[in-house]
Amino acid sequence: MQKTTILIAVSVIVLTLAVSLQASGQNYNIPVWIKNNAKWWSQGQIDDSEFVKGMQYLIQQGIMKIPQTKQLSKSNQDIPVWIKNNAKWWSQGQIGDTDFVQGIQYLVQQGIIQLEIGKEKKHDVIVIGAGMAGIAAAKDLNSKGYDVVVLEAQQRIGGRIWTDHSLNGIPLDLEAGWIHGVIGNPITELANKYGIKTVPTDYGSITVYDSEGKKVDQGRISEMEARFVEFEKFIEDERTNRNQDASLQDAINNFIQKQNL
Repeated sequence: MQKTTILIAVSVIVLTLAVSLQASGQNYNIPVWIKNNAKWWSQGQIDDSEFVKGMQYLIQQGIMKIPQTKQLSKSNQDIPVWIKNNAKWWSQGQIGDTDFVQGIQYLVQQGIIQLEIGKEKKHDVIVIGAGMAGIAAAKDLNSKGYDVVVLEAQQRIGGRIWTDHSLNGIPLDLEAGWIHGVIGNPITELANKYGIKTVPTDYGSITVYDSEGKKVDQGRISEMEARFVEFEKFIEDERTNRNQDASLQDAINNFIQKQNL
């Protein structure tokens, strides 16, 4: 029997993140950050009410799509343990997207997650960009009672904070990767709050390669470090003694000429 495949194209307004559904195989492409929410909930870092509100918002805004589901009136019953287990196993990759979505669908059916079907949604504030500043602004506004929506043009959130896992699941920070100045830094507090592992960086423990991919020996590295110290002193002298304004590029060019580089 020839299988009939129905592709449901999902148009997403908020965050432009979509969950697509294929009837043959029930293949959901759920954004990674939703999986993080499920993990934090399963670990007790966010409570049931926060998780329910989060899922309700994601579904209502079209960020996460579930099959059409008939829902009961609002219910105050507890979330079954098996759904939290599903969230944990899903976040760890032990079960697929379909099992997780079925759990969320059950919450809708039981009235634990309430959806406002067909009601036009209006917001007090629109935040452009789901980077650190945008997300922080939205969170602060929401805590003050404003109805906020965040619009993001990319297929991910985080802005300049971007960890790629496409190489066999190995994390690679393509942009922001360090917390500079950990004492009193709010980023350190967030990392600790959400159990994000951090390790000290030893700037002396490095391996340097040249433009041809060959390892540079320690003698050459020491020479480059000494040259850089000379460069810093030269720039400071230029800044102090120059009578006319000049660009940094002019100063760099002067240094290169004097060093015969």
